[in-house]
Amino acid sequence: RQEKLRVVLEELSKQKDLCSGEVVVGIDGSTDGTAEMLEELAKSFPTSLSFFRIENSGRSVIRNQLLQRAQGELILFIQDDIVIHPGWLEAHQQAHARCPGAAVVGHITWYPKMTITPYMCWLENGGPLLSFRGLKDGDETNFWHFYMGNISFSKDAVQGITFDERLQEYGWEDMVFGYQFIKKGGTIFYSQKALAYHWDEYREEDLPEYAKKLGLSARKVQELYPE
Repeated sequence: RQEKLRVVLEELSKQKDLCSGEVVVGIDGSTDGTAEMLEELAKSFPTSLSFFRIENSGRSVIRNQLLQRAQGELILFIQDDIVIHPGWLEAHQQAHARCPGAAVVGHITWYPKMTITPYMCWLENGGPLLSFRGLKDGDETNFWHFYMGNISFSKDAVQGITFDERLQEYGWEDMVFGYQFIKKGGTIFYSQKALAYHWDEYREEDLPEYAKKLGLSARKVQELYPE
């Protein structure tokens, strides 16, 4: 998704205070020229932009490698289909100033430049995708809302926690990480102001296959974490 990633990074480059940090991109098996695009973009990027590649190893593996490579005190995760809103970084920083040591999950909704179908509206309002219903800005929440598409935490707070690389199917690896974070004594807060947009078209005819993937991974999680 090279062209989507370019837009994602261009929006990221406009964030206030970005120059005090770094941006690290993990390439997981991509063959569409993403590395070459990143090399070119890095020449004019307002802060350090680096990348590495692995060979199609899955979400848990690449996220663990990103965690290992991150140098900053505060780590923020997004994805190659997440376009951030102006003020996103500042909102995460302000939330951490209020709640040091916590994790902060930012609001995610559909990218307004897409055609948003009734099915997509259902997915985030009662369906099996990124639901924030009932949460208000600043509320404490649980590991079911530990969404890696828009989240931040201090490196110290997650010391000793890794993504479970036994989870190879789609989904749940982020919530399992959040579960381990809560077990360690961590807290998770919701920030409506740390807004980001999900740029991916979900089609109703794909629901059976999507549900099957979620079910397979849920069964694996139940086997590994029966409690």
